[in-house]
Amino acid sequence: MILSRRQAHLYIFTALVVVLPLTFVVATILRPQYGPLAADAESLFTTNGFNLDEDAIADSETLKGKGISLDVAALAAEGEQWLVVQPSKILKRPDLLLYWQAGSDAPEELGEDAVLLGALSGRSQRRFPLPESMQGEAGQLVIYSHGGQVIVTTMELPAALTK
Repeated sequence: MILSRRQAHLYIFTALVVVLPLTFVVATILRPQYGPLAADAESLFTTNGFNLDEDAIADSETLKGKGISLDVAALAAEGEQWLVVQPSKILKRPDLLLYWQAGSDAPEELGEDAVLLGALSGRSQRRFPLPESMQGEAGQLVIYSHGGQVIVTTMELPAALTK
């Protein structure tokens, strides 16, 4: 290597040894501080089905399918009917969707009349609004893997949980 290039590299690396740690310290000092969750964020949780008032839960049951167990409850809050769902253990499959399908027989494939309630993941408790077509009706809860394009399991949902 040419001597002038070696000297340039020496100066560049010497400058980096000084500038990079200094940049890290300054960036750490100047990073923004985020406070605790404020009351104005409550509407975001309510919209996405995470804000739960458990005093209005009318009926609850544990539904079991192939390797998946869900604690399901009926909730009447804010003038609407809700279905509260919480997996008993962590769901390790990604992209699981929860559908409701009318009928007492477990479907082999997802029908066109199936109603998408929402996504399930982990062990978080979710609240899904009940559509008019579902209220007071018995049917099947269908857990569907969107990535695998396959029904993971079905569970019979009694009419008492949709009132």
